[in-house]
Amino acid sequence: MSAQFDYLTGAVTVADEAPPAWNRPGVLEEFYGHPNDDQWGPRLSRILYHESVHFWQLLSSFYMAEIVATEWARVCHFEKTGEILPVSEHKIAHTQRRGDQPFSPFELVECWARYWDVHTRSPERVIREEGLESTVAEVPRPFGYASPEYDLVMTKGDDCENYAAPYRWMLERMRGNSRAVAYLFPVIAHRAFRTRDPVTVFLAAFDAASLSPVVNHALQNTGSNINTAWISFVGYTEDNVLIPVFEAKQFVEAGPGFLVIDRGSFDGHPVFTRYPEKGKEIVRRARQLLPTLRTPPADRYEAEFNWILVQGERDLSSVFKLPGQPTARGLLGLFCPPPHIRFSNLEVFASKLKLEDAGLLDRECADVEQRVARFRAAETAVRLGLPADAFQW
Repeated sequence: MSAQFDYLTGAVTVADEAPPAWNRPGVLEEFYGHPNDDQWGPRLSRILYHESVHFWQLLSSFYMAEIVATEWARVCHFEKTGEILPVSEHKIAHTQRRGDQPFSPFELVECWARYWDVHTRSPERVIREEGLESTVAEVPRPFGYASPEYDLVMTKGDDCENYAAPYRWMLERMRGNSRAVAYLFPVIAHRAFRTRDPVTVFLAAFDAASLSPVVNHALQNTGSNINTAWISFVGYTEDNVLIPVFEAKQFVEAGPGFLVIDRGSFDGHPVFTRYPEKGKEIVRRARQLLPTLRTPPADRYEAEFNWILVQGERDLSSVFKLPGQPTARGLLGLFCPPPHIRFSNLEVFASKLKLEDAGLLDRECADVEQRVARFRAAETAVRLGLPADAFQW
C-alpha cells in the first residue's frame, strides 16, 4: 500500500481500497482521534497519517508554503498566458544537499513526518508491518516502545533513503541518546521550517542543544511518558536553545505557512485559502472544551489543553509543533484535516470545511485538481519538446 500527498492541491491519494469503516459520516474525526483502531486495517493508519503530517507541515512552515506558492504562481501564469515558466530555484534546492550539509531540506521534511508516524503507530507495530529484522528483546513496554525499537525504524525500513540521514546525524550528535533526540527533534524542526533556510538553522540549533548542560539536566529530570513530557519540554527547548541560537546567529523567523496564505500568495486557490480560519478555530474550540476537563479521567488532559491555549494565544500554529501528541492530533484532525482523501473505491472530503453548502468543498477540490492536472500535462509536453496543449483534453 502506498499514498501520496499533493502539495499543490492538498489531496491525499491512497493506492488501495478504503476499509468499510471509512464509508460513514464523521470518519475523519474518528480516524485522527483513534488512528490505530483495528477497523482501519494494519497499514493504512501509518501511511495516511504520514501524508496528513505533510499537509500540516505545509500549514505551519513558511519554507514549505513558499515553495508551494511559487508552484501555484506557475499554474496561474500558465492559465493566463499558456506559457510554462521554469521551476523555481527554491524548489530545485529543496532536494539538494548544500555544501557540506549532511542532508537536504527534503530529507529533513521526510524524517520529520516519519518521526511522527512512527510515534503514533508505535515502532513495534511498524517493525512487524514492514517486516524489519529486529534484535530488540520482546518485553512489556509501559509506554509502548523503547529507544532501540525507535532507532531501528527511523534508520531502516521502507524508503529509508528519504529519511534516515537526519536521524543518524542526530543520534551521532547526541552520542546515541535517542531519548534526547525524541524530545528535541520535533521542536527544533518546527522552528527551523519557519525560516527560509531550515537545514542551516536546524544544524545550528541541534548542535547547541547537544552541548547544553541546561538541556541535559532537563532531559534527566523529564518524565518517561513522552506525550506529557513534550508539553513541558517545548518551552524549555525554545527558551534555552532556540531563542539564544536565533539571537547569536541572527536567524530570521519568517513565520508559519498560514502567513504565506494570508498575504495572498495563494489567491485563486479555492481550497488552501480556507485554512487560516480553521487554524484559529482550533484555539477557540480548545477554550470551549477546557471547562469539561475537570473530572477524572478527562482531567489528565487538562494540562495539554492549557498548553494549547497558552501557546495558541501567542501563535495560532503552535498546535502544529506536536501533531503526534494525542490532544493536538485530535484537534488538527477535527479542524485541519487534508481537504480530500482519495481511495481507489471512495473519496472523503473534509466536511468541517464546507462553510457555504454541503457540496462546495467537493466541487472546489475537483476544480483545483483539474486545473493542476492540466498544468502538469502541459509541463510534461513542453519538457518533451511538444506544444503545451499536446496532452490537453
